[in-house]
Amino acid sequence: MKIFFLATSIFLFSCDNKSKNPDDISTPQVITQSAKHLKYGEELEINVRVEGLNDTLNPRVKIHGIDIPINPEGLTGGLAIYKTQVNGAFGEHTIPVTVTHYTGSGKSKTNKYTVTYYIDK
Repeated sequence: MKIFFLATSIFLFSCDNKSKNPDDISTPQVITQSAKHLKYGEELEINVRVEGLNDTLNPRVKIHGIDIPINPEGLTGGLAIYKTQVNGAFGEHTIPVTVTHYTGSGKSKTNKYTVTYYIDK
């Protein structure tokens, strides 16, 4: 089961904290999904783990156009959880994920991702 979960997960990182440029300081993200292949009516869960929950970086997560609250976890991180019941035609479907945060110099930075899943017969 652990191997299956890792195989169906999308791991996305965007961080370069080695730079001295404050615009390079960003929020690392890890995006996972509960399954890649689902049957009509099953539940899909998308998790977005972010670091840098503070007043400076102030990350925000949108999944499928909906603002998702970030639940604090650990010392500086948090987890945004989105659940939906899949429906629609059989085949490939996508859900947009957007993570917006502020850089070290206060500029807004947005990272866009796409989660893909399939509804099987």
